[in-house]
Amino acid sequence: MKPIMMTVVLSLVAALGAMGQTGARVAPPTAQPTLKCAGPNGRACTSQRVHDLAAAAQMASKGSRASLGAIKTLSLASSDGTLKCVQTNGQRCTAEQAQSLYEIGRAINMTVSFDGSDSK
Repeated sequence: MKPIMMTVVLSLVAALGAMGQTGARVAPPTAQPTLKCAGPNGRACTSQRVHDLAAAAQMASKGSRASLGAIKTLSLASSDGTLKCVQTNGQRCTAEQAQSLYEIGRAINMTVSFDGSDSK
């Protein structure tokens, strides 16, 4: 029974790891991408939608996406959907953080695109 359970557990771990990978290209970690946001209708996000994204990112930072905990500000920078993303150290958000925001946005029916991604 133990060998069967071990095989099942290892298979599950491998499958979950594969599911966590996305096909989107990510810019190098040192790059600071420009983020844009669109709602389900394809129009630029409103400040309320960005607030929802920021709240979801904050919740995710307490779980599997710890890098999002370093985000101090996520706000609407322009009416065309451009986002302002600033870390607690004053630097713009990283590509890793942008990728996480993209994935969270998809989960809440938003499109977050950034330089170097296929998410546009």
